[in-house]
Amino acid sequence: MAWAEQHKIQSRERIVDSAAQLFTQKGFDSVSIDEVMQLAGLTRGAFYAHFKNKAQLYQCAIIAGAKQAKVVLEKADNFDAPSMAEHYLRIGDVNNPSSFCPLAFFVTDMTQRNSEIRSTYTQALKGYIEILESMSLSPNKARQASVMMIGGLALSRAITDEVLREELLQSCLEAVRLLVDG
Repeated sequence: MAWAEQHKIQSRERIVDSAAQLFTQKGFDSVSIDEVMQLAGLTRGAFYAHFKNKAQLYQCAIIAGAKQAKVVLEKADNFDAPSMAEHYLRIGDVNNPSSFCPLAFFVTDMTQRNSEIRSTYTQALKGYIEILESMSLSPNKARQASVMMIGGLALSRAITDEVLREELLQSCLEAVRLLVDG
């Protein structure tokens, strides 16, 4: 691959990674293209060589975040549902803001977005449920586990009480274990 093509791919990845980080921290409406490009270490003009608008970038950030979360989940020991849940529920650790899942972190923002963005989010959710189904969970139990983990992670990020945060995450983990065992 030519250097110029590799450079373009790397620039795009930096933009998407920067956008995902900022969208996670601030939400779609509070992030400007200038902020994304500054964090990526690129000029605003470079943005339009990769994306037609901020909404398209948001879709790419959802996909990139889902892929990143999947990599984290695949590191789970034995890659069974309880191990996956344990790793997943730690993604939102406040001490590790670069690790995130768009399903949990963008959930409250989705009702504000257009159908294309919501469709991308929906596809990411379907992929997540399929991962759980591949762990021998029935479709219904996979959906239940998804709701428990995504919802638990979203709630844990929204509250300020550290003790309650840990209790919620532990309750979600126990619920997933019950789904698997039950």
